[in-house]
Amino acid sequence: MNINMPETIFNQCGEFMSDRIGSSMSLMMENVEDTLYDLAKNEKSNEKASQYRDAVRIIRLKKYEILVRFKNRFTSIYQYRVRNCVKKQYADCTLSKVGHISFTEEKDTVEGKALESTVDKVNEDCQSALLNLDKKLNNLLEGVDISYLGNPLRPESIFEAFWESCRDIDIKPEIRLLLVRLFERYVALELKYLYEDLNSYLSDQVELFPPFV
Repeated sequence: MNINMPETIFNQCGEFMSDRIGSSMSLMMENVEDTLYDLAKNEKSNEKASQYRDAVRIIRLKKYEILVRFKNRFTSIYQYRVRNCVKKQYADCTLSKVGHISFTEEKDTVEGKALESTVDKVNEDCQSALLNLDKKLNNLLEGVDISYLGNPLRPESIFEAFWESCRDIDIKPEIRLLLVRLFERYVALELKYLYEDLNSYLSDQVELFPPFV
């Protein structure tokens, strides 16, 4: 097997994930505005309604930036973990070496807790598919035991990138919490199908190529 083949396969998986999740996020961002408009319309408090309308304006201005930041951060986090896997090292889940701030470091906030809860739910719902991914990656990288956070295809990388893409946007915590809830609805639910497709792809690669040593 070509020495670069495992990393090539990882990169193809990463591009596939980024494109699929990016499409789901685009749909999510379109629906954020509609959701906020509905909240403003039904809100009895003028102050609250004004906050929702302000959030619509900010989201509209920052929507493209959020999507671009998500893709860039996901690529950075994912490639960092891929390099560690290929080098037979375990990923540093705090990502401090590449300058990322984990949402787990802010888990005391309402939004952080909600995002952490969603990650746990995705891991539980996709447990079978994720275990299969671990096994297939172990076959591709013989002698490497892919740890829970060491597998770059696991959802932690996705949620990390999402949190960083919107954590610095100047919006109220309750609006950021709304983004988390919508991310769960539009993106997290897609992951089960995404992981099934990745398993099919990796099965083909394992059959085509002998283990990488």
